[in-house]
Amino acid sequence: MKIIDILSRKKTLSFEFFPPKTEDDFGLFINTIKELKKYNPDFISVTDSQISAKMKHIALSKFIKEKLNLNPLVHLTCINNTKKEIANSIRAIEESGIFNILALRGDKRNFSSISNDFKYATDLIERIPKDKFSIGIAAHPQGHPEGNLKKDIIYLKKKKELGADFAITQIFFDNETFFRFRDRFKKEVNIPLLCGIMAITSANMFENIIKKTGDIKIPSRLLKVINSKMEGNDFIKYSIEFTSNQISELLKNNIDGIHFFTFNRNIVLKKILENIL
Repeated sequence: MKIIDILSRKKTLSFEFFPPKTEDDFGLFINTIKELKKYNPDFISVTDSQISAKMKHIALSKFIKEKLNLNPLVHLTCINNTKKEIANSIRAIEESGIFNILALRGDKRNFSSISNDFKYATDLIERIPKDKFSIGIAAHPQGHPEGNLKKDIIYLKKKKELGADFAITQIFFDNETFFRFRDRFKKEVNIPLLCGIMAITSANMFENIIKKTGDIKIPSRLLKVINSKMEGNDFIKYSIEFTSNQISELLKNNIDGIHFFTFNRNIVLKKILENIL
């Protein structure tokens, strides 16, 4: 089912996974999805990166659809693909009976091979049949690390004009920052905007996230805990409480949906879901 059709009638709940590297990882991947299926997600997304073979994430998405009876969203990154490879990927997605694509440029740091055929996500969106797919895009509440918020809004509007019909935010921890962005986004772009959420389980995990996302705003109460010596179960307990409260506030403020970055794990996420559902 197309995600935009679901968003026309309800808030969405969704989970994001990355392709497993090993056979053991594959078992964990499937078991995690099965556990989270109990919460009736509206869609499941699988990322595209150089850790997987070309189109592996498409095959995994097909498996999720056919064997687990869930609605997939396929990530499609263009800077690591030629025009021919993108055409083949789109054909494979369509033949798999999947109706949703997240159209991304891709982070150059994540790919060993970069194509000259694509520079921006807008180049990719132009090539996706709008009648066959619901097209999602990425949004950054504080602006893309390589640009700024003013420029981002211009490109987000262009992506909408080219056919994008919903957006998913980068991870954020500060709701006030998101609300300011949401108000501007709704005024100038005006498509559904899903909140990208991740529960951190250690200070080290937080540091790795910041390296990838750039200088995003961190609420003082969370930063205080991250800078403390709190570890293990105490840190996880606080993270569950913080994230549950963050989502509760978002839900009270009429957001369009919650999209969880799972890291292919479910224990902490299940506790958060039990708190908010």
